[in-house]
Amino acid sequence: MLARLWRLERRMDGPVQVLWGQADQWLPAAQGDALAALKSDQPMIRVPGCGHLMQEDAPEAVVAAVMGTAR
Repeated sequence: MLARLWRLERRMDGPVQVLWGQADQWLPAAQGDALAALKSDQPMIRVPGCGHLMQEDAPEAVVAAVMGTAR
């Protein structure tokens, strides 16, 4: 999975804000930290109260994080 993530990373050419579920048990947060360090000028945002499927676990928190970075 990590190799696939890095292949996708090479295709990103716009601003990037990495969001990660604080309780994600499928992909460790260290992978998100590494992606943020590589592609973003912002630190990774850990979204509280959710796991790997942030948009289902805590949609309001995801929207708030995205809207906060879009300004």
